[in-house]
Amino acid sequence: MIEVLEAKHVTVRYKNKRGVHDISLTLRQGEIFGLVGPNGAGKTTFLKAVCGLLRLGAGEVKICGQSIHTNYEKAMLHMGCLIESPALYEEFTAHHNLLLHSRFYNHVDREQIEAVLDQVGLSRSKSEKVKNFSQGMKQRLGIASALLSKPKLILLDEPTNGLDVDGVIQFKELIRSLSLDSQLTILISSHQMFELESLCHRVGIIYDGELIGTNETSDITKMNQTLEQWYIEQIRNQRDDAAYV
Repeated sequence: MIEVLEAKHVTVRYKNKRGVHDISLTLRQGEIFGLVGPNGAGKTTFLKAVCGLLRLGAGEVKICGQSIHTNYEKAMLHMGCLIESPALYEEFTAHHNLLLHSRFYNHVDREQIEAVLDQVGLSRSKSEKVKNFSQGMKQRLGIASALLSKPKLILLDEPTNGLDVDGVIQFKELIRSLSLDSQLTILISSHQMFELESLCHRVGIIYDGELIGTNETSDITKMNQTLEQWYIEQIRNQRDDAAYV
């Protein structure tokens, strides 16, 4: 199986001593991986480190074998990111937004713009102004922007925040199709455990800046546990271990 993401001993330090410490994670082609953890645990920091938005204090990140440190531009060709809210121009149409975003790449043409609009189910709405979109439609347009360069990996930070039930269902259907049909690798950070449990192949817990456990969602189910129960167990064990240090 092709390794799309290789993060080894990733460490990011802030002045307030928060950040992430010694996180290693490998993702395979077509895999959907969910990162869970409390607010401030380091989920967004790790995603920003992987896509080169934060300087590493230590460690290494490779995307499809390309180091983000020594071959940043080549590595970024394989990656699309949606960190926090999509950067969209509300007064422009969906198609115009993607046309503007496509200027960041050398090889994106109008045919590719039409293709990603179709992928995310916005072809019929491409001529509508974004200000008239629902939150779910805006999120799908943000994902379309991340798909413009035909990446092998996309990073999604809290992608279901603000979505209603229909929006969440449509989002999950889109992510499954991207994984299955396009063999896209997807890394999602979220605190919505029920959504990740029914969507991800594997999950990991970031707690206090460290990756304290990973598991196959199918294995969690085999143990007659929900993701929430497994999460609580791992956090409790981590706190117990810390109490003895």
